Amino acid sequence: MGQALVLSLLPNSRANSVVISGNDVYVAGFIDNGSNYVATYWKNGTAIGLTDGIRTATASSIFVSGSDVYVAGYENSGSVDVACYWKNGAKVVLPNVTSGGKYSRANSIFVSSSHVYVAGYQFNGTIEIAKYWKNGVSIDLGTYSSRANCIFISGSDVYVAGYEKGAAKYWKNGVETSFTATASYSAEAKSIFVSGSDVYVAVTEYDFPSGEKAKYFKNGVETILSTGDRSGAFGIFVK
Repeated sequence: MGQALVLSLLPNSRANSVVISGNDVYVAGFIDNGSNYVATYWKNGTAIGLTDGIRTATASSIFVSGSDVYVAGYENSGSVDVACYWKNGAKVVLPNVTSGGKYSRANSIFVSSSHVYVAGYQFNGTIEIAKYWKNGVSIDLGTYSSRANCIFISGSDVYVAGYEKGAAKYWKNGVETSFTATASYSAEAKSIFVSGSDVYVAVTEYDFPSGEKAKYFKNGVETILSTGDRSGAFGIFVK
């Protein structure tokens, strides 16, 4: 317990997501080959590259369903970043308008009853818009500047955590619930987990210039995790 496992000795490498399936530990992230980021996941510490490193790509989220490994992220097309996911190493590009400098990124993936859900955002030429894809079909969530950071499926309900116009929020089947939005600070919902009828959301609050605060909400009730500066909450799990 508490012992670190080094996944990469290369500088600027990063681990973004972890999931356990049976006795196996899967971690998604990227390594820096000196020229570009290579989207990568590790199974029990063994690296599996998803891209060739010719163009920058990152893995943001990982999900294991049976023997299938799903990894969400993005890969640069040569001009813009394009949201995608990999199923057992095979890339699936998510619908995106790439003309005019537009770009998209996938931040989270969840598989339920053979349906593949991916949350992220797309730049529409003016602002970033939170969205998710179900089996490749795009569903917009935000109207103003927004991002979707995490997706969770509970039964037939789709929960997506993120932010819009400086407010931390989540969407349940497209209907939003906001947590914080004042003139003095902004906040971002980083992760969401649903257990029974309870909805847990991890939030990082940005209070400039004093710093950042980690907190979570259970059914809208706030719990502050740190009162010091420079703290953040990025994931949540309930067992």
